Amino acid sequence: MINLVVLYCQDIHQSKSFYECFGMSFVEEKHGQGPTHFSAELDGIIFELYPKGEKEITRTRLGLNVSSLDAFTKKLRDRFPNTPIKTIEFDQIKKRLVTDPNGIKIEVME
Repeated sequence: MINLVVLYCQDIHQSKSFYECFGMSFVEEKHGQGPTHFSAELDGIIFELYPKGEKEITRTRLGLNVSSLDAFTKKLRDRFPNTPIKTIEFDQIKKRLVTDPNGIKIEVME
């Protein structure tokens, strides 16, 4: 079972604002000499946003659930009006496809 997801981001503050649209609540953390970063817990999984520093920006694809696709879409459009949002239906399940500020593709479902 997955217990940790870490994304290395160009701008962790912008990424934090983006992922808050999914209902995530972040806390600021710093461990020892490591960089300041943001952390949220999602059903027992720790989801962290780190500054990329010398690392590459994370390249992956995520799937996230929200309680309401319509409410999520409104919040995302209010905060990030230039973010493309594509609606698709697969096996009678409606999804939204979005891309975060770092280029990470996300499939969003209710």
